Amino acid sequence: MPSGRLLRETNPVPGEKPGFIPQHGDGNGNYVETSLNNPLPTSDAVLQSKIDELQTKIDTIQADIAVLKNLLNSYLGG
Repeated sequence: MPSGRLLRETNPVPGEKPGFIPQHGDGNGNYVETSLNNPLPTSDAVLQSKIDELQTKIDTIQADIAVLKNLLNSYLGG
């Protein structure tokens, strides 16, 4: 079967067009059958990497804000 094509059922009702079986992309442009042994993907490594990167930036900004807040308080005598 050519890559990038959705899989169709192998035993259709006579006289009917074969339907599509439950499936999902494998990340390489192909489709694989969704089953109990091959469930839908529940995570995305690229997305998680971006989320982790953003969390690191947020943590850095929050730390910088705390430092600036302390400096401001020391200048104002607080």
